[in-house]
Amino acid sequence: PGAGDRAPRLAAGAASYVAVDRSLPALLHTGARVPAARLVLADATALPLPDASVDLAVAAHVVDLLDAPYAFVEELARVLAPEGELRLTTPDPALGTGDDGALAALVEATECFEAPALAEGILWPRVHGPRELQLAVTQRLVVRRRA
Repeated sequence: PGAGDRAPRLAAGAASYVAVDRSLPALLHTGARVPAARLVLADATALPLPDASVDLAVAAHVVDLLDAPYAFVEELARVLAPEGELRLTTPDPALGTGDDGALAALVEATECFEAPALAEGILWPRVHGPRELQLAVTQRLVVRRRA
C-alpha cells in the first residue's frame, strides 16, 4: 500500500501495483505518475484487499501518524503473503512514546513477522514548496511475514 513519491520506482519492477491512501489527491497524483496502478481510497487499518494477496508492502512515514499503529501493522500482516516483505520508515521510531524501540516492538507484538532488521540514520528529503526542503533522519524497518 502507498501513494508516495517512490511509487514509480516500486511499480517499475512489479507485476501489479496497488496504491492505497485515504487522500484522493494523493491517489490521483500517483495515478498520473503510475497509470497502470490500481488506486484504492481506504483507511490504513481496513485495507480492502484479500488475505495473503500482497508480496511487498511499503509504508513510508505513515505508522507514526496513525492513531492505531498496532491495527495498521496487523492489517498489513493480514494482506501480506507468507514470506511477503514489509518496509516501514518513520522519522519517529519511538512513535511518540519516548522509547526508540517502540517501532520494532510494535511489529514484534503481532507475532506474524520474523525478527526486524533496523537501519538507522537514513536521510529522507521532503519538499514542502518551491523554496523549502526538510531533511529528516528516519529509521527503516524491514521484516518478512512468517510462512
